[in-house]
Amino acid sequence: MMGMRLGEIGLHPGQDELLLTLNPDEPTRVSALSDTLRVRPSTVSRMLTRLALSGLVERVEDARDARRTVVRITPAGTEMQCRIREVWQRVENEFQEMPSRDGAEQDLGRIEEILSTRLRRFR
Repeated sequence: MMGMRLGEIGLHPGQDELLLTLNPDEPTRVSALSDTLRVRPSTVSRMLTRLALSGLVERVEDARDARRTVVRITPAGTEMQCRIREVWQRVENEFQEMPSRDGAEQDLGRIEEILSTRLRRFR
């Protein structure tokens, strides 16, 4: 469900967490993002390339060490952080609104129903 909701705002899974990790007041090193997200630096680099093409982040020279590049979130990225939080809250609310049932099969049936409805939009 989260992947579908993120797709509605133009993001892929994982990009939401990366964007929420960024602080608008402080550029971040790729290695720090990699450590925080617990993924390889090459994975972070690919995600940053996509986010930069979307105008949500930018790579800039590190003010303390010109040999290094850091990542800075753009104003559009900061706005996207708000949208991500809204998506997360909406998904959480949808799961909380599901009626509580004794059988896991009933709960899974409802989840399947919701996912089928959402997937029809993408066909």
